[in-house]
Amino acid sequence: MSQASHRNPSLFRTLFLGGTGIAAGASFGFWITGVLPDQTLISFLKYSTVLLGIVWAFSMIVYNKLYDLTELAAIDYKQHRGLESAIRLRLQWFWFRAVVLGICSLIINVPMFMKDGGLAITPAIFSIAFGTLMLSLFLLRRVWLELEDIRELRSEVKEIERREKKRTDQIQALKEGAKNWEDDPRLDNIGPRSETDSISKENDL
Repeated sequence: MSQASHRNPSLFRTLFLGGTGIAAGASFGFWITGVLPDQTLISFLKYSTVLLGIVWAFSMIVYNKLYDLTELAAIDYKQHRGLESAIRLRLQWFWFRAVVLGICSLIINVPMFMKDGGLAITPAIFSIAFGTLMLSLFLLRRVWLELEDIRELRSEVKEIERREKKRTDQIQALKEGAKNWEDDPRLDNIGPRSETDSISKENDL
């Protein structure tokens, strides 16, 4: 978690990159309508949506395994609560993006819906569809960056688990060493002498 913050871009940079990508996609969609037939563009958008869904499904599998990290016995209560809060926040953002991507998928396939309905498709429709496709790719890019953060998070938790196991083994070794301790008869007379013992020895002299 400590290194994840270094990769999180600022809000301005995120908006700038996202806006630039959407504008580029919209411009490309408006231009490509004069080069390729509508049916080709519709097929491209449809299969792009399918690929986005496959990638998103894989990401969902990874995210759903996050809560397995909180079941590790090596983490204490404080670490468990902090880890659970971080995971809950990530899952909230994940499902927010899922809703946005679902809406984007519908917008991307608007040309196909219009084609099936016998409606005329204008270049502006393709422009919006390609711009939305770029927005979807941008959202997926953020998801994959967070997947790398999740990998680092798993590594940190595993390191905590290894340190805890090493500490437990050391404590167990000390306990085993204490059990094997044997009394030495030569040490029985070593210790603080009472005042009575001193007086009796003086009388003997």
